[in-house]
Amino acid sequence: ELQIGNYYKCPLDPVWVIGSSSHFTVLFGVTRESIQESESQKLLERVQNAFRLIDTADTGVIQVSSLKMAISDLLPDIANEPHEGKLGALASKLETPGCGIIIWSNFWRIISKLMT
Repeated sequence: ELQIGNYYKCPLDPVWVIGSSSHFTVLFGVTRESIQESESQKLLERVQNAFRLIDTADTGVIQVSSLKMAISDLLPDIANEPHEGKLGALASKLETPGCGIIIWSNFWRIISKLMT
């Protein structure tokens, strides 16, 4: 599966080369604002990176037992809580009932709300 990298979406300079079967076209922006990432894009990338550290096979699923490691940089106050009450509550919200797994869409929806 081919995934478009972040540099194609938000390059360092506002220049894109578009290719077709018969020619190439160059598009460019006259200001750097055209390539600045929004706060929501930055948040998505940060949360995706944390999830992918655990989900190395890119399956879209992680084990509930990996939650603490997945959120250690995103939500350190919950991950490092000594009694793990908040971590347990978060795990129960994120877990697919009875499966012991967390799917990406639930992780993104809940973690992004906690981070904003």
